[in-house]
Amino acid sequence: MVVPSPYVSVLSDRGAWRFSLAGFIGRFPVAMLGLSAVLLILHVGQSYAVAGAVSAVIALAAAAMGPVNSRLTDRRGQSRILIILVPLNVVALVALIAAIVSGSSVGELIVVGILVGATSPSVGSMVRARWAHQLGGRPSLRTAFAWEGIVDETTYVLGPPFATVLAVSVVPAAGLAMSAILIVVGGGMLAMLHASQPRPTPYHPAHGPAALRYPGVWVGVLVFTTMGVLFGSFEVSTVAVASEQGVPGATGILLAVFALGSLCAGVVLGLYQPRSPLPRQLIIATAAIAVIVLPLAAIHSLAVLGLVIFVAGLAVAPILVIVTSLTEGLVPLHRLTEGLSVQDSGIAIGFAIGTALGGVLIDSGGSVASLAMTTAAAIVTLLGVLIGTPALRRAWASRESEADTSGPSQAVASADVPLARE
Repeated sequence: MVVPSPYVSVLSDRGAWRFSLAGFIGRFPVAMLGLSAVLLILHVGQSYAVAGAVSAVIALAAAAMGPVNSRLTDRRGQSRILIILVPLNVVALVALIAAIVSGSSVGELIVVGILVGATSPSVGSMVRARWAHQLGGRPSLRTAFAWEGIVDETTYVLGPPFATVLAVSVVPAAGLAMSAILIVVGGGMLAMLHASQPRPTPYHPAHGPAALRYPGVWVGVLVFTTMGVLFGSFEVSTVAVASEQGVPGATGILLAVFALGSLCAGVVLGLYQPRSPLPRQLIIATAAIAVIVLPLAAIHSLAVLGLVIFVAGLAVAPILVIVTSLTEGLVPLHRLTEGLSVQDSGIAIGFAIGTALGGVLIDSGGSVASLAMTTAAAIVTLLGVLIGTPALRRAWASRESEADTSGPSQAVASADVPLARE
């Protein structure tokens, strides 16, 4: 595959491809972990509700600890935090495999799941913070974020079928074991790349409030949370749909098709960036996905379902890239890893709700009930954006006004110098 020139340009900037590659490997387990845990738990005879609950607590623990770990990352440096979190996360993953295979109680599985989530490094946030540090306020930063969106979606194209093949064709625990290996490789590579990481910024009262308290940031977190519900409910729905159709191997294919649609949109977005204001772009993208997924629960053909979710996926990458770009503009550089991690926590919380409630709905009403929840999540996302747009526009206008009066974007400001708006 030939990478289009705008992407070649940003990846060639001072060897940025190295930390992007490390981030790709380190994030790959995110696309495998939940499904791998669900498949292994179902293999040992537990219910969808139990599988969904364990997947949910992993996500919730990651959501709770992600901003804390990222705040420490901003203050202490990425390498220092990675060399602590990566070994702890690997130990937790091995413990989770042992707990599931040995038939541990639901309570024990939940405790170990919490440890897995709490020790998960925010690799995606770290990589995006490196891009912001390296490209500053240059227009190519949007292309870099679009590239990382492509990387994310590539993991979700390849991760689910890879996890399914490992669980079905190798051994049921292979998906979780491979997640541990990839965390070591990707996290270790990123930890060794010292030159591209943002400089640590020890805490100082003048550095301003926590990332979530900056105006407008809450809108992005809300969008990521409701989109997380959509992702979580859809993931467990695909397991149920494939089982109901007698084709369990189709689970990974359906999830990959969804991600493939998003990947295609991400490629185009990075090449041809719309010129309309970001808040307006967000309304259009969330409206699109809400309309597209309306018929999900009424579809009974796997082929038709695949087509619909591919089209729905086309709206996913724009939503994620737009919100990430908004956060980069609204949060100062020395809070950026934390700000991006808060976003990711929103997805994790939503994903937890989606998988847990989706599992309960499947046990009681089959895949139709869970797919209806997926549709509802898309509609709520749109409503949340419509409600939050006035606040988002005010915050964005204030940001642009400051950029006009102070010169370069806040992203190029030194991490050691508090910004005027702080």
